[in-house]
Amino acid sequence: MWSLIFALFIAILIAAFASLNSTLVSVNYIFGSAPTVSLALIILLSVLLGVILATLFELPQYFKTWQKMRELEKKVKSSQDQTLNYEEKIH
Repeated sequence: MWSLIFALFIAILIAAFASLNSTLVSVNYIFGSAPTVSLALIILLSVLLGVILATLFELPQYFKTWQKMRELEKKVKSSQDQTLNYEEKIH
């Protein structure tokens, strides 16, 4: 819950910062230049691209963690089954 509130707070700050910087600028790239656009649009697109790239770089670790969690859940289930079988043999 707190992470959602924090994310919304950051999004509001970014939107406010972008709205304060609404002048028109020309962006030059290595391979060329873009037409004159609002600096706010450049800021918002840069933040969006950063979020997408960070998510893409995080996905492999997420899937490794998810796979490890599934393996551990299977081990726990197996251990519980073995414990139940052992308890049944004792009684």
